[in-house]
Formats: sequence, structure tokens, C-alpha cells
Amino acid sequence: MTTYDEIFTEFLVITKTEPVNVPTEQDKIYDVIHSAVRHYNNRMRTKVMCDDLTETISEELDDDELIIIANFLKLAFLENQLIYFTTLWQPFAQDIGLRNYQAQIKSMEYLIKRQEDKLDQIINRIQTDYL
Repeated sequence: MTTYDEIFTEFLVITKTEPVNVPTEQDKIYDVIHSAVRHYNNRMRTKVMCDDLTETISEELDDDELIIIANFLKLAFLENQLIYFTTLWQPFAQDIGLRNYQAQIKSMEYLIKRQEDKLDQIINRIQTDYL
């Protein structure tokens, strides 16, 4: 069975962010993995289950499936970064210059769109292989 560590390590490898930006508490890591697995199940029409006691999921994932779940984690990470940035800096947008603030927002939105497209490409490649 695939472990939470394998999933989270793959996420860290593809995200390449500062360690301070990712959850370090065990319950928070569990939460983000559970969310990514739910998104995976919804998209792929599967029923993969998480087991916190053994820190595994109910199936042994192949590389493609592991990459998809890690990319769902990355998408959630990027969306959360955007939400955090907008809620933190919006009150100060006038003070820091509206153009710079809007440029930052657009940049983050672009990264999210790019991540969504990447996920679609990965899934489409896998589905094409099965045809």
C-alpha cells in the first residue's frame, strides 16, 4: 500500500517551496492528503480510502496515480496561497500600490490555471493509454 510519506514527499518534490509554507503538524498533513485523495476519487471515479492508523491508503498506487494525487495537493497548495495572499494584503493594496498587488494576484491565478491544465494533461495521457 502507498504511504502518506510517499504522497507527501512527491508533493514536496514537485512543489519546490520553502518548508515554512507547507504543513508540518501531523494532523494538518493528514488533512491535505485526505483532501487530495477525495479530489482524486472524484476525478478518477475511484474509491481510494485513507487509513491514519497505518498512514497508508487502501491501494498501492502506480507512479501515474501517485503523481496525480501529488498534483492535486499542489493545486490545493497554490489555491490556498492565493487565498492567504488576498486576505492578508487586500486591506493594504492601496498602500503597497494597486498595480503591484494586481500583478501578484494575476501571477498566482496563472500558476493555478497552469496547474489545472497540467493535471488535465496527466489524466488525459493516462486515459489515452488505457484506450
